[in-house]
Amino acid sequence: MSPRSTLAFVLMLLVSGGCGPTLVSPGGNYTPVTAQQLAGKQMTHRTGAHPGSFTWVFDNDNFVIEGQGIPIDLSEAILGPGVRSDRIEGTWSLVSNQQIRFETASGQPAGTFRSAELPIFFTGVIRIQTDDAQYCFPAK
Repeated sequence: MSPRSTLAFVLMLLVSGGCGPTLVSPGGNYTPVTAQQLAGKQMTHRTGAHPGSFTWVFDNDNFVIEGQGIPIDLSEAILGPGVRSDRIEGTWSLVSNQQIRFETASGQPAGTFRSAELPIFFTGVIRIQTDDAQYCFPAK
């Protein structure tokens, strides 16, 4: 095989084999998040283009997201597609050290609750991820 053919073959293998960087899924290789780390915390910032104008606070069992600028990705991740509210409140629990579960009646038909789970991980700060952004909380 000529050097030119060998090079072409190697390049074809690299392209077809995906030689790019390995993407880490949220929570996959990070330090676990504990309930004690999140309790009492308030969101410090959101990644992405739309910072929003709202607050998000956790206590031992409950959470409150409040403000007229709650981003759509966050609202829909917790309340469901097309559902918006200026106040989202409910309970939270860690399903694992990589998933957080939210239970809420906000924006739901009377007498019903919605349950939603999102990835959560620790990178020096606690991050909760939606499809569009990460919401960051201080570690200490």
